[in-house]
Formats: sequence, structure tokens, C-alpha cells
Amino acid sequence: MEWYRRNFLKEFQKSYFKNGSIYYLWGYPYRLMIRRDGNYISIENQNLVFSTLSKNTIEENRDILLSWYKDTLTIEINKVKKEIEKLVGQKANTYYVEKMKGYNTWGTCTIKEKKIKVDRRLVLFNKEMLEQILIHELLHLIIPGHNKEFYALEKKYCPNYYAIRWCLAHKNPDYRYYNFCKEEKEKGFEYSYEDYCKVKNINKEIL
Repeated sequence: MEWYRRNFLKEFQKSYFKNGSIYYLWGYPYRLMIRRDGNYISIENQNLVFSTLSKNTIEENRDILLSWYKDTLTIEINKVKKEIEKLVGQKANTYYVEKMKGYNTWGTCTIKEKKIKVDRRLVLFNKEMLEQILIHELLHLIIPGHNKEFYALEKKYCPNYYAIRWCLAHKNPDYRYYNFCKEEKEKGFEYSYEDYCKVKNINKEIL
């Protein structure tokens, strides 16, 4: 598990930006494919295609990709926020995406200004995890702190609360593992990531 955590975070934060590197989007693993046939980023089959005609450095290309990730996450937030606000019964004035401080920090809510900030890494995870974080932060507009009442409401609005929090805590964005964890937990079983790879016959190298 520690191997996976270190390498997953390394790929996103300090990637060497080379062909074949694994990058996640909404819980799916994609291999980076670098082209020189235009200026665009797209998903093609199991590949994240990065194409540029500019003679950028690795760092510049990596920054372009991170900016694309940020834009993709922002678009998704704008897409789902109204439905989530209706569910919770609260509305934020502003949503924005940043690199958060703290290994396990996924979002914050500035109650007075009704501003919600989410960590950019959430674009790597299953979309349901983003929705859970938005619900969590909106609930702070009702209950500022974390107490039994707060968590009772969060679990009410997030049926998959435990599986989601587990995957976030273990920094595992793989949608297959998320679904597996959720299904097995409902049966009363809990598997480690290593067990999951054995059960599903998955080669860690491609995750």
C-alpha cells in the first residue's frame, strides 16, 4: 500500500512526464501518450493524449496538463453543484480548485463568505468522491464543526460514505478498487489493496 501511495502521488505531483506514465482521471488509469500533431489534450481508449507543437520543457508540459486537470475538475463542480446544493439545502457563493496543504485535506469551507475550496487531486478519483466532499463542505454551512450531528447528516446524504472515505484515506483512485471495496464491505468483508490485486488478478504496474 505504501508503494502505491508514494508512486500515485509522485505521478501527479512530480511526474517525469514521459510516454507510458500512468495518469488517472475520474478513477480510471490512463497511459500518457505524447504527440506532435496539434495543441490538445484528450482521452483516447486507455490513453491520455497530450499533443503540443510548442518546444516546451518537461516542466512546462506538466504545468499545461495540471491546468487541464484543474479546468476539468472545475467544469465538473459547476455541473453537479446545483443538484448537491438542492440535496443539502445550502448554497455556496464560490467554488474553486487549488492544491491543498495537508496530505489528507480534500476541501475547506469558509463559512462567513460561503466559499468552498477543493483539492485538485479529486479529479483523479471516482466522481462520487468529489460529490461527497462537496456535501461535506456544504454541511458546514449548517453545522460549523465536526460532531455526531454533522456526521449523521453526512452519512444520510452519502450512502457510500465509508467506502468513499476509505478510498480517500488510502489515496486509491482506481474505480475498480472503489467498487470492489464497496461491494465487499456490504458483505462484511474488508480487503487490503494487495488482496484486491490477487483476487482480481491485477498487475500493479498498470494501475
